[in-house]
Amino acid sequence: MRGRALRRFFVKAITILQPWAWLIIHGSKRVENRSWRPGLKPGTRFLIHAGQSREWMPAVLDESVARDFPELRRAHDYVFGSLLGSVEFADCVPAGHAKVANEPGATGPLCWILRNPEQLDRPVKFRGIPGLFDVPDGLVDSATHSLPPGGRPST
Repeated sequence: MRGRALRRFFVKAITILQPWAWLIIHGSKRVENRSWRPGLKPGTRFLIHAGQSREWMPAVLDESVARDFPELRRAHDYVFGSLLGSVEFADCVPAGHAKVANEPGATGPLCWILRNPEQLDRPVKFRGIPGLFDVPDGLVDSATHSLPPGGRPST
């Protein structure tokens, strides 16, 4: 190996608080609100990381949230501080755009349109950071061995 650099591969991930991460991975929430553009090409898969904070958990009791996402009325075993799965980035549009006009919770200012969520076989403990961040490829491979083709995030 002398004289050759080891090449490491990474996939992108973003931290999203619960219960929103659960809703994205289960296909109920198709828009993520951010104040910045992701810099991803349409069709790029990236990982969803559930943050450690339980700060937003009381939001599941809010009537307007429960109306938009009725599945939150059922009890769930939310996972925190872990990679949950991946989604495909479709587009980024301003709130109020026709593409997100009928999507619950699309408040922006920018709305990332997400599609084709894929849940990992098992959550993978990982410490997230703000913004899009890199996750070592091997870590993802260990949890995606039985995802269908196309379920593995693109690099």
